[in-house]
Amino acid sequence: MPLKTTYIPCSPILSPNLPPTTTSVPLADASLIPIGVVQTVLCFDGALDEGRLKTAVHLLSGVWPTLAGRYERRKVGEEYEFAIKLTASPIPFETQTLTLAQPFPTTHVVQPSPDPFLPPLGANCHLPNHPHAHIFAIRLTSLLPSGTSVLGLQASHLIDGEGKRQLLKMLDAFYTHGEAAREKMYALAGCVLPTFLPHVGPLPPYDPTWNHPVERKGHCHDLAGMISMFIAATAQSVPVVIELYRSELAFLREKYQHDIGVKLSEQDALSAWWITLLRKVGVDVHRVMYTCNYRNFSPSHPSFPATLPSLALNAVLSFHIPIPSSSPLCSTPATPAEVAKAIREGLARLRDAPDEQLCWISAGSYQLRKAAIEGKGYDIMPDDGEVCINSNLRMDWQVSFGFPAHQVAFHTFISLPNFLRVFRANSREGEEKGERVELSFNVADEGVKERIMEIVEVERRAWGEVGAGLGGFEALK
Repeated sequence: MPLKTTYIPCSPILSPNLPPTTTSVPLADASLIPIGVVQTVLCFDGALDEGRLKTAVHLLSGVWPTLAGRYERRKVGEEYEFAIKLTASPIPFETQTLTLAQPFPTTHVVQPSPDPFLPPLGANCHLPNHPHAHIFAIRLTSLLPSGTSVLGLQASHLIDGEGKRQLLKMLDAFYTHGEAAREKMYALAGCVLPTFLPHVGPLPPYDPTWNHPVERKGHCHDLAGMISMFIAATAQSVPVVIELYRSELAFLREKYQHDIGVKLSEQDALSAWWITLLRKVGVDVHRVMYTCNYRNFSPSHPSFPATLPSLALNAVLSFHIPIPSSSPLCSTPATPAEVAKAIREGLARLRDAPDEQLCWISAGSYQLRKAAIEGKGYDIMPDDGEVCINSNLRMDWQVSFGFPAHQVAFHTFISLPNFLRVFRANSREGEEKGERVELSFNVADEGVKERIMEIVEVERRAWGEVGAGLGGFEALK
């Protein structure tokens, strides 16, 4: 069946967090990431009900009206103001039928390409004041001969990953429980109805000296340049996926904590282990660009509103942490435990200092606003000697839509060199929730990938000999 597009009417505003007469939601500078999308594909071992799904989208728009709005910019005096205009526009809903044995070659969370399962947001969706550029769109694909469903959901990066996760949970609740879900969303979805303002503030004035250590080459890019960079980086590298058991992460954390005498998180240990892995195959790493969701950083500080955790807009920035060298040229190369300590102390310095957080958000806001005014994008590619870590280890992306956990697979996209993405692996039947963790990143070529996999296999076997890997060691794919 050829691709068919219908439009789901937007619900009137039915949120206790937004007056029904609201016509516009202002965008804080820290939320200005219009260039970029948050891509999600859900694969089901069965068929979704199209009618119920459309109803769920309609109900969702009532509590999340910015999904049916438009990104706009207007000039007020000598300054620009950015907002999402609540146009109550219908939400694109595409359907198609394809003959495919399975949607993706593996069940890994991060896949090479979203095609053909994601809908477009429209031409110039990254630029303001385009009436046909959507913020949210859906595509439902039916696969033959299995009759199973694939649900693709595309959202502007004005919504961050945590916002998209909450959106999926709420859509699931509306699909499963209908209109009744609105009044008991936390019990059903584990999150409250979205809020839209205020953002963090007031912020201190932008101080370029504070931001100097994180200035990076080519910080803002034209869209064409960004796309070219991403395509080249992907085409000239090879994806790697490593699955570890949580018991193995716990082992690494305990080992590094014992070695260094500092309390660490599992992600600290995992980050340090991965950086050491890259260094073993010749990648120079002396700085980490760490993706930080600051929704829960300083809940008792007056500049951080109590509603920030449920903000329906972007609340993520990168924070840069120098790490000690492990080069063989150093007299005392850094151990993985020392790298983990540097990461933990760098994050702790930020998290424990609200005034520093405000300076950091101010610096990021300045850069994002500058890029938005120029119609450019924010560079997320690591510089030379730098790695990026974007972890979803604590984020539960699992949804139901009435299916058992092992019959729903969550997928997203984009894997880049020196860019680590961490997710809980898709569930298997009989498996504990979050039992396995998936690491996705790219390396230079197949030879480097082979060396990495050999190192990982040797290390995992060694962990098993001392009691880690309680879930067992499966062959790496």
